[in-house]
Amino acid sequence: MEPLANIDQKRELLQSLKEVDKKYKKPFDDGEIAMVNFLGGSWNDYAQVVFSMLIADTLVNIEEQLTRLADHLEDDSST
Repeated sequence: MEPLANIDQKRELLQSLKEVDKKYKKPFDDGEIAMVNFLGGSWNDYAQVVFSMLIADTLVNIEEQLTRLADHLEDDSST
C-alpha cells in the first residue's frame, strides 16, 4: 500500500499548519504553549490541535529514521 504523502510532503504540511497562526508555531519553535488567547476560542481545541501536530511530527520523525535504517540495511546487504 502506497503512503498518502511522502516524507517531504508531510513535513511541508506540518510546516504550513504551524504557519497558520503564531500560537500553533510557538510550541515547536519556543517549546512552550501560547499563554494568552487574544482572539478567544477554546483552550481545549488549541491543546488538541497542538498535541495532534506533535503526534504527527513524531510519527514523521519515526518514519524518517526507519527509512534511513532501511536504506542503510539495503546498502549493507548489497556489498
